[in-house]
Amino acid sequence: MGSPITAYMRTLREGPKRLEEVFESLRETEATIRSDKALTDDEKNRRVEKARADARRVATELRSDMVEAKEHVERLSAKATKPDAEALAAGLEHDRAWQRALRQLDAGVAPGDLVAKAGAAGDVSTLRALRAELPAWADATARKGGSRSPVDTTGLVEEVDRALVPHVAEVEAEALTARLEAPSRMDAIDTKARMVTAASFGRYNPQDRMAAAYAANEAERALKGPAEQPA
Repeated sequence: MGSPITAYMRTLREGPKRLEEVFESLRETEATIRSDKALTDDEKNRRVEKARADARRVATELRSDMVEAKEHVERLSAKATKPDAEALAAGLEHDRAWQRALRQLDAGVAPGDLVAKAGAAGDVSTLRALRAELPAWADATARKGGSRSPVDTTGLVEEVDRALVPHVAEVEAEALTARLEAPSRMDAIDTKARMVTAASFGRYNPQDRMAAAYAANEAERALKGPAEQPA
């Protein structure tokens, strides 16, 4: 049966395919209508417009379901990865892990290298400390350098999450994986939905399909991380 996160992620993973089916159905329906010699041009146009409106409605409903699924994934994954009472009680361990990491950062070790080292060693305490403290550290370091803009540490935090996955309990690993995967799945869904919408207004461009294929490929690669992707 699987967990709720599994069910919602299935919705996101199947989303692009379901939208592709709407797109293909619309194209086939239009071709059938246009080739029907028994219909007048006005009848063909009316039927095509109805088919396009139906496709647009179905695509909108599908995307709405998928947006809702992504919101559930975000809520459930946040809950599953929130520190529990036992983790909070281990505050001293967290502080020690962060202080060790901070000394290395101050010595010039790159944050990404710290994450990779901790991940390879299965050092969950350090990884949790890095995840919690790196954003604030990055902002403080930038301010010392004269920058007033907040630092985007999204990619770095995702590296930490990837490193944590093999070393935490199954429930948390599933939540981390879903949190990493869901945004790129939604990107692929949005690209497919735009393709259907364009076709439903008679503006389909073959490049739309190329963009959709690229987005779907990026979704498949999302969990691998930059270091594992081909150059």
